[in-house]
Amino acid sequence: MTTENRDNDQFLSLIKEGNQSAFEALYRSNAADFNSFDRKNVGSEAAEEIVQDVFVSLWMRRAELEVTSFRAYLFSSVRYRLIRHMKQEK
Repeated sequence: MTTENRDNDQFLSLIKEGNQSAFEALYRSNAADFNSFDRKNVGSEAAEEIVQDVFVSLWMRRAELEVTSFRAYLFSSVRYRLIRHMKQEK
């Protein structure tokens, strides 16, 4: 397990307990990567909105989440919302 994955797992444990500081740190350390992924497919404003929506959803459902890999969960969530956004734009 990489240091980043271990840190993310520790953040997720704290987030499940409702720790807002851990959530903010997790957002700051991961959002930029996923914003740049989205920008390749949609504009920067839409990319930021998609990533923010994913993190809001994560926070709202924090108590019920069973996430084994935060990066994989986040990537799948962002990818799903990106596809949905692109379909709505057509």
